[in-house]
This record gives sequence, C-alpha cells and structure tokens, in this order.
Amino acid sequence: MRKRNADDAILVKHVDTLLVKLEHERRNSSEPIDIRIMLRLHALKISLAMLSVIDDLAEDDEASAAFDKAFNYCTAYLYTRVALGNFYWLADSFAFHKACRECHALIDKAVLPIWTREEELRKLGMVKSGDDEHGETLLEDLVKSHDSYDELALVVSGLIFASYETTGALLGWTFDFLARHPVSYRILRESIIEELRTVEKALQDLNAQTLMGCTYTA
Repeated sequence: MRKRNADDAILVKHVDTLLVKLEHERRNSSEPIDIRIMLRLHALKISLAMLSVIDDLAEDDEASAAFDKAFNYCTAYLYTRVALGNFYWLADSFAFHKACRECHALIDKAVLPIWTREEELRKLGMVKSGDDEHGETLLEDLVKSHDSYDELALVVSGLIFASYETTGALLGWTFDFLARHPVSYRILRESIIEELRTVEKALQDLNAQTLMGCTYTA
C-alpha cells in the first residue's frame, strides 16, 4: 500500500503549536506582537514539511527562519530594483545573489540526496524515467517525474514560494480584517466559545481538532 505523508497530522501539529505560541505571548508579553511573521513562518514550515524538505523537527526552526529571511530579502530587492528604474544598478545585487543561494541551499540539502539515489538506481536499470511507481513522499514523486535536476529544483522552489507566501498573506489579512471589523471578530469569537461548550466540560480545549468542528473554522 502506498505510504504518503500524513498531511493532516502536519497541519494539526502546526496549528496546535501556533495556538500555544500565541497563548504564551498573550500571557508573557506586555507589548503588542506582530503575528504576521509568526504566521509566515508557520506557513513556511507546513509547506517544507509536506514536501519533506525538512523533517518537521523543532531543530528546523532556525533553518525555516533563515529561509524566510533570505526569501524576504530577494522579494524586497526585486521591488527596489523596479522602483529605481534606470538606476537599478544601485540595488545590492551581491546580497541578492547571496540570499538566493541561501534559499537554494536548503532545497538542495533535501532534494540532492534523493535525486542522487534515484540517478544511481536508473544507471543500474532498476528504475526508468517516467516510472509509474510512486514514492513515499511528494518530493520523491517529483524526483521520479523529472530528468533534469535544475528543472526539479525550480519546481520545488516554485511550490514552496507559491504555497507559503500566499498562505501566510491570507492568514495575515484575515487577522487584519478581524482587527478592523470588531463585529465580525465578536461573532467569530462567540461562535467558537459556544460551539466548544459541552455537557461534560464547561469548555473544550482550543486546538486544531476542536477548531475543525466549529462552523467558521472548519
């Protein structure tokens, strides 16, 4: 039977972790917190974990943060270059290329070993290009479906950038909307509180599983 990544388990784990961090900040920080960075990092870690680019361990926090910082610099550089027009050469292209290398380094660290192993199997005649046999992860499937490593790396990069950037932005704007529309925030909050109440327990724990059972967060 084909073994796949437990995507739901990855989502549940990261939602629970995010809730714990938000509660910790609420209890221990007297200053307002910028949750946009927190949301972006969690969206990134989910994307990396689902692609098996990281092992989804606590030690990968530093790697994810470094990737996010480098990607942000690349994005800012492109905006700056366009804004400068004919003076585009004033933008720091050396730092830009350095940030690009840092992004690709994380991808290469995960993808190259699988690609190298697949290439060795192909040379031995044990695997053919376009083989219908599926891998255990999405990343292994991508490796099996590409004959060029450069093309594969671009596809993996594109999937990561497209998934975490859009997800992080969506979550950020959702919180921004709730902050600007107190009535909507109140309806959402009261709905969750009401639906988490049970006969056996005054209020269920707030976590990914219980939130998926609520009307507005399912």
